[in-house]
Amino acid sequence: MRPFRGLACAALCALGVAAGAGRAAAAGSPVALPRLEDAGGAPRLLLAQRVITRSWGLSEDSVYVVVPVPEWRSEGGALAMSALLPGAGQLYVGERSGLLFLLAEAGGWAAHLFLESKADERRNEAFAYAGDPTDPASTWSLERWAQATSEDPNALALLYAADRDGFFSAIRAPRYAAGFASAAQRDVYESLQESADRRRRYARYAVIGLMLNHAFAAFDALRAARIHNLPLRRNLELRIRPTLGDGAGFTAAIEGSF
Repeated sequence: MRPFRGLACAALCALGVAAGAGRAAAAGSPVALPRLEDAGGAPRLLLAQRVITRSWGLSEDSVYVVVPVPEWRSEGGALAMSALLPGAGQLYVGERSGLLFLLAEAGGWAAHLFLESKADERRNEAFAYAGDPTDPASTWSLERWAQATSEDPNALALLYAADRDGFFSAIRAPRYAAGFASAAQRDVYESLQESADRRRRYARYAVIGLMLNHAFAAFDALRAARIHNLPLRRNLELRIRPTLGDGAGFTAAIEGSF
């Protein structure tokens, strides 16, 4: 008999809930369930779910106030500054180490420009030493090479007319060695070209150093900004308080103590 007794109690409770919801609806409650009855006036069981949605963010009744923290430095801003100009982020934070990155940047550019200039000088010396290939008296001549190899020099003549840098680089190959008046002259020409190549390679190393200086300076500026903001960040605290009045809610604020 106990199972049947439990079922009877559950049914009576459900009827009571439905009857109470019907009375609340008659009283005009906005959250009450409507009263449903059979044709005979007997209440029916009604199961319903009420959902209240709330969207968070900017709204007409919301007030957002941005309060700047004294001496706070943007970590992302410091990183971006030193990525563009090494040392600028450190100086923005207040660290004198930024001067070292600035000096390294200036030194890198000075070395790059100096080495490129010296490479151009050595290349021009090599070109002048080889001379005009159309002149038989030059250190390297088309006529001398054609006589020694029995090959047609027209292709080389066209290359010299269209691209002199390409021509003077091409005659460094062993197949064009016969165009020089002597082996010693060829060695001098090759030495000048190797000197130009070496200085140009060092100039590329300077560019790599500049790129590394930008990367190291950027991450060092981020580190400096975080260390600078660390004491300020410890004084910040998020506080959430309930609000009472016409509508219940809460307010969130970041408070700092100085």
